[in-house]
Amino acid sequence: MNYGEELAYSYLRLNGFFPLQNFVVHRHGGNELRSDVDVLAVRPPLVYEEIGGQEGDWDNFVAAQVPLDRILGVICEVKTGAFTAEDLFARRNLIAATQRLGLLASAACEAAADNLMEAPMLQLQDGTIFKLLVSEEPSDGPYLNRTLDDIRAFLRSRIERYAHEKFASRHFFPSDLLQDTISAVARSPSRRLAERR
Repeated sequence: MNYGEELAYSYLRLNGFFPLQNFVVHRHGGNELRSDVDVLAVRPPLVYEEIGGQEGDWDNFVAAQVPLDRILGVICEVKTGAFTAEDLFARRNLIAATQRLGLLASAACEAAADNLMEAPMLQLQDGTIFKLLVSEEPSDGPYLNRTLDDIRAFLRSRIERYAHEKFASRHFFPSDLLQDTISAVARSPSRRLAERR
């Protein structure tokens, strides 16, 4: 994963999702290119962790945009540089991603992808599938958008809330970037000064 994908993966993980990185979309013949979805993730409605997985720990943006009381599937694309609308959420990738999420019967995934081409989310009987673009700059389109700075700020605030626990467990997180962020936040001069008081 590149740094943007690592940040997106950690963001989803710390918002109660079970993420899968670089979901491969295979060729099906013809001139199709191999492709991938940067992060694909599922979130059940009753997610809970004693450290960092309680109701007040989720990003307010996510909580305001999607119904956390339903099963969620997210199709996340990450762009760390310039891009065009055509670069985002290809129909073939949406079909493969909705099939892999397992929230719909395979026969319904083409229609779901067609709906997702035009809208940021699709309400299902038992859940919701939504598209998330993570980008350097804010972007408008038929998707939810978080900037990399939004995600960095969320990660830092979450780590600050549980600094002692996160620092003690930092090496168990699979992302080197997240481990470094935990170390930097937990060892920041302002945090050390606050702990001395």
